[in-house]
Amino acid sequence: MGFYRSVLFLVILSRISGIQTGAPSVSTVRKLSVKTGMSITVPCRYDPRYINSFKYWCRGDHWSFCSTLAHTNQPEISRSVSISDDITQRIFSVTMSDLKPEDSTYYWCAVETAGRDQSTYLHLSVTS
Repeated sequence: MGFYRSVLFLVILSRISGIQTGAPSVSTVRKLSVKTGMSITVPCRYDPRYINSFKYWCRGDHWSFCSTLAHTNQPEISRSVSISDDITQRIFSVTMSDLKPEDSTYYWCAVETAGRDQSTYLHLSVTS
């Protein structure tokens, strides 16, 4: 049942108007709120020029101090966070499972580049 909720959540997120359009390189929703124990899948859309780049997901209030939780080059960083990249759709997706209130913070969708990495953030709120 959890897999189908994640897939449904991903489909809903990709169809709502909350997906950012102002960030040309990487975009996602700005805010998410879920209940304790739930799983989420977050879609991160990226520019076509980054199809062959590594993508990653990090956690932290500020970009310069975030900690990488998932990376397309190292898919086994965490047991509760996974990442996958669909290059035909130009979307990488991050799934986080068994969320707790202490998981509430800022998260970053990011793409490695030859210069400065491209990223955008979202705020996750986990409530009981």
